[in-house]
Amino acid sequence: ALQLFSCLRGVALKAATFNPAISACEKSHQWLTAQHILFAAGARCWEPSGVSWAATISACEKGGAWREALRAFQASAGTEEERTFQCSAAISAACHAGGVASWSIALKLLQHCQLQRIVATEVTFSSVLEAFTGQWEAAIRIIRGQRMLQSSIVALNTAMKVCSFSGAPGAQKALLWLWASAEQLQPTAVTYSYVASALRSQHDSVRLLAGVRQRFLLDIKTISGQTRRPAERKCKRG
Repeated sequence: ALQLFSCLRGVALKAATFNPAISACEKSHQWLTAQHILFAAGARCWEPSGVSWAATISACEKGGAWREALRAFQASAGTEEERTFQCSAAISAACHAGGVASWSIALKLLQHCQLQRIVATEVTFSSVLEAFTGQWEAAIRIIRGQRMLQSSIVALNTAMKVCSFSGAPGAQKALLWLWASAEQLQPTAVTYSYVASALRSQHDSVRLLAGVRQRFLLDIKTISGQTRRPAERKCKRG
């Protein structure tokens, strides 16, 4: 798609040509090329669509160019649904800022979206939670304050990931609290891998492994090492 676009210079192009080219950049993480195409569209008097902006922001995010993603988000426009996608991509880009900047920028973006009445979905909040690595208490406050997230396995898994990176006793308790909610939904292999790291007793570890086998109809020997090994280490210590 990118090679074809480069060959069409001087030809009258429409949105049907620009959007696939920008989407190709998103998939290949070529954020500079995505920006070039977006600016080329403006130069040809074609107003980029919300989809074009979302793909450009996502390309910047996947390419680690978080500052460029934020600039693109500030300049973007689109329908309500398109703005939601743009916001989620911009918040995901904030994770690349690192440290305090990640969650600080993510929160500001979330607040901006709420002021602009951009609908925040579970994916949007999961992107915010992802930025809170190392700040598990703040992540738990977000989960507790949003009932929608307590019924989202995607959001719960993300919060579990944040808690699992902390060795604090409080983080381990919080992870098990998240597990209580996740267990009522449809836990994935990722869910089990996170909760396994928080289990301290042999009895709980064996019970977890039994739950994995029953849930996925697999023999314990075929369960991925990512899920099985944390719990087995607990058993050996017990």
